[in-house]
Amino acid sequence: MCYPCCRPREADEIIAPKVLHKVCGMPMLQSVIDAAKKLDPEHLIVVAGKHIDTFRKEISYPNIRFMLQKEPRGLAMRSRAQSLP
Repeated sequence: MCYPCCRPREADEIIAPKVLHKVCGMPMLQSVIDAAKKLDPEHLIVVAGKHIDTFRKEISYPNIRFMLQKEPRGLAMRSRAQSLP
């Protein structure tokens, strides 16, 4: 069985950030936020890069803050930097 996220993409197609891919009809990040809500935090912070507006549209929670990370500093960038000679 082929799932939509596994199909080849067109050159001009916009792909959502991985954590916004839907599992059981809900973005993966939403399930993390739902688990964090059980701790009754004052607010939650989501750090996002260039797709921050997409995160704001897809994720809803009254006490959530979105912070822009201008330069990627995630694990992928760290791994890439460590692999360079």
